Amino acid sequence: MYGEDLTVVETRILLGMSHGLTNAEIGERLGYTRDTIGNYAKWLFRKLGARDRGHAVRLGFEGGWLQAGDPVPFRRTN
Repeated sequence: MYGEDLTVVETRILLGMSHGLTNAEIGERLGYTRDTIGNYAKWLFRKLGARDRGHAVRLGFEGGWLQAGDPVPFRRTN
């Protein structure tokens, strides 16, 4: 699965992680429950081949999905 493109939601969750937000905080900002964010995070880790949140964020920067200075996500886009 490594190397797949990330969805908009997955990218926003990864962005929230990069800002140190909890699953509950990410969910609140994006309009999802904490459990839904947790499920997305599991799939995101699999897609990236990440061991944990910190590793996922690093891979997000290395893969070009994240850039320094990206703003914190505030709301759902769909």
